[in-house]
Amino acid sequence: GNKHGLSHNLFITSYFCLYYHRMDPKSQATCLGIRWLYDSRICAMVDLLYFNHHLFHNEWDSAGFHLFSILNAMKKFIINILIFSLPFVAYLILILIIDPYNFNGSSGLISDSLKLKISYNVEPHLYTLIEYDNNSKNNIAIGDSRTKILFYSHRMKNFSNLSYGGASLHEMIETFWYANSICELDTVLIGVGFNLYNKYNKRFWVEETIERKKNLFSYSFNKFTFESTYLILKQVFLGEELNIGKPPFSKEKWWKIQIGPNAEKFYSQFSLADNYFKDLLNISKYCKEKGIVLIFWIPPSHIDFQKRANDFG
Repeated sequence: GNKHGLSHNLFITSYFCLYYHRMDPKSQATCLGIRWLYDSRICAMVDLLYFNHHLFHNEWDSAGFHLFSILNAMKKFIINILIFSLPFVAYLILILIIDPYNFNGSSGLISDSLKLKISYNVEPHLYTLIEYDNNSKNNIAIGDSRTKILFYSHRMKNFSNLSYGGASLHEMIETFWYANSICELDTVLIGVGFNLYNKYNKRFWVEETIERKKNLFSYSFNKFTFESTYLILKQVFLGEELNIGKPPFSKEKWWKIQIGPNAEKFYSQFSLADNYFKDLLNISKYCKEKGIVLIFWIPPSHIDFQKRANDFG
């Protein structure tokens, strides 16, 4: 250390002064040279030690300052992330409480009747598929609104209803394979009407719905879950009666739209669905191999809708 080096130097200096005056001039000159060399070496060593000591402390202080700055920045970043995440966490908690489509398997605080009234009308595909996840049966009915009417009118209690209003044949085929992945099927009823057997009718909401209910995050942060949650809270807390899915005009006007613009949109681009025929044939072969009873039925179309076919050749 610097303290011990200086003490040793003082001791050598005192010893030198004691014997210096007893020497002859030649010896004194020699001793002065040796003393000068010794003092120079000691001073250099002391200076070097002091410089290294000073440098070490400067580096340590600098490193400590930078480490403190990094830790402080990390602390601020984590706090900002937590503050930013609070609304999302609160929203997730709200979704878990309301759970408009029974993603967690139970009705919870909100009754199933209210969810059926609101959530089903907001997005029937999401409601129907999650309902099948929670209460799957090995007998299923697949189709559009006409198959759904058949299901309820005949009180098919041993069947699961996998029908959607305005369903495409593509959606019905995808629904079959989805149901087959959930449950070992016994009987399958599929309604294929003339208006569905169109290769240009390619609506694919079933695939989108499967992705939406894939996990809690995708279920919570899609527009249909948000809208259903909002409407349920609106009715529960404000007592406002909601009529979701009901046309804002009379039945007569609604029917004119069905046989007018809607029929024109359908018949103006129509071609027999050869691609769907292959998909239905694959389902038939699969059911035969697995011993599944497969029933196709042809739901009727209204006579007014049938007459519009002549307008398009």
